[in-house]
Amino acid sequence: MMRECCAGLVIETSFVTNIAPNKPCEEKPLNNYLLWLLLIFATCNLFAVIKRWKQLEYFTKPAVILTLLVWLLSVGGYTGQMVWFMLGLIFSLAGDILLLLPAERFISAWFTFLLTQLCYVLGFNPTLPPLNSATLLIAIIVGLVSFRLARIILVGLKSSGNSNLQIHISIYSLTISVMVLSALLTLVRPDWLEGPALMVSAGGILFFISDAVLALHRFVAPIQRSELLVMITYHGGQVLIITGSYLHYILLA
Repeated sequence: MMRECCAGLVIETSFVTNIAPNKPCEEKPLNNYLLWLLLIFATCNLFAVIKRWKQLEYFTKPAVILTLLVWLLSVGGYTGQMVWFMLGLIFSLAGDILLLLPAERFISAWFTFLLTQLCYVLGFNPTLPPLNSATLLIAIIVGLVSFRLARIILVGLKSSGNSNLQIHISIYSLTISVMVLSALLTLVRPDWLEGPALMVSAGGILFFISDAVLALHRFVAPIQRSELLVMITYHGGQVLIITGSYLHYILLA
């Protein structure tokens, strides 16, 4: 077990190794405060969802992503490949705000989250992934799950009178599937350590689950406590994607 602190992020894990030995370890209290603030906002958001306190939810939902974005900027996440993840958070923040407006801008929000997924795909793929049996197996699994889920949602769109959204949902389903695949393929990339790869893989899956639950609840059939499940998986997925990428591209580079 190693303990590393750099740019205010403390990591305790048994599988992150090969830390660059010459990098200084400095405590930056601001970064620590931002992480605690993120946790507070996320907890308050879940509490608001459970209690159905809409005003608190309207504030805390975008506050989580905004705090994560400010933290990323504070640790240098505006250079190299991390630029794509920074842009992804900016588009996510815009999408959250659009969905919270009194007159919901669904198409506009769809477009911003589509851009989020594209940014993450570019962030995970500075080079093409290796072509081997593991890559093929992961691609097949992701493809089968995504195809089955998309079919269910498209049928729901038709039966609920939302056929005009079928093209939008199809494009988004394909894009988020490529994002999840890209995140999972970090597990077979030789330049990714196991720890960060597991983090972004879990984050990608959680983000996928979040959007799947949202779509199923909205267009197919009601899901009990769907809003709570969406928030847990959405915020958890974003945090894991950003912190895992930070570990790989900045802290361990």
